[in-house]
Amino acid sequence: MAGQICVIPGLEATYPGQGLGALADAKAPFMQPVLNYALDPKDNDIHACLAALRQLEDEDPQLHVMWSSQLQELRVQIMGPIQLEVLQQLLLTRFDLDVAFGEGSILYKETITAPIEGVGHFEPLRHYAEVHLLLQPAAVGSGLTFDADVPVDVLGKNWQHQVLSSWVPKSIWVC
Repeated sequence: MAGQICVIPGLEATYPGQGLGALADAKAPFMQPVLNYALDPKDNDIHACLAALRQLEDEDPQLHVMWSSQLQELRVQIMGPIQLEVLQQLLLTRFDLDVAFGEGSILYKETITAPIEGVGHFEPLRHYAEVHLLLQPAAVGSGLTFDADVPVDVLGKNWQHQVLSSWVPKSIWVC
């Protein structure tokens, strides 16, 4: 009957909102996370924290986990401070991970409607470069793509890769 909750033990490869039997899958959550927090693993292995958070992310469609291998940093995007407290308690009780979270920041998303050039300074390994990015609008929901359009005789492929790999995470994590 509609609105009733039941438990079916032993199911595998299911996910939140999945329709069983004749039921259709539920619609994706309407609300999107609005806060961004960095995880402080304290004395725990950061990869154990990542594995636990990925499992919780599978269970809760409104939890978004972001991992930066370059920065060795975990961030969570959530709805509010109460969800953060619940998340911290779940990590402790289910995974024996005593963690903390840094000060939160508000996520905001915006987009461009016309091509525009962005300029930034890049200083890897004591080398200085001025990076010019051509930002172009794309279809809604298509995500971000990055490409270098610099001849290798002007800037070697290894330096282009260095710029792309260092610049991209900062561009994605708009907070």
